[in-house]
Amino acid sequence: MRGRWGLKSLGRWHLMKPGSLYWFGDNIPTGFQVPFGEDAYILIFKAASGDDDAAFVHYLRGMAANLRKERETGTAFRLADLPPSHPALDFARKVNPRFDRDFPSKPK
Repeated sequence: MRGRWGLKSLGRWHLMKPGSLYWFGDNIPTGFQVPFGEDAYILIFKAASGDDDAAFVHYLRGMAANLRKERETGTAFRLADLPPSHPALDFARKVNPRFDRDFPSKPK
């Protein structure tokens, strides 16, 4: 893993950095953000008991298609797409005091 990023799970934001670990079970809604100027590379282990590689690739392809559909129907996937009062932006500003300078809002 490289970089810093935010993870939201069970209603709380957590600042993650190299060496950070977090476990969440099945069907736990999560959110991710990178409110810093540098990229973050994260490693996620996904276990599905008894599945083979083909089943996992099928799962990943389906996930990509579902994310595309969600974005097309208005789900925000970028910090810039969130309304100014969104709680994710509060977390971004808390962990990166330069957030507004590093990521100026775009006129709508």
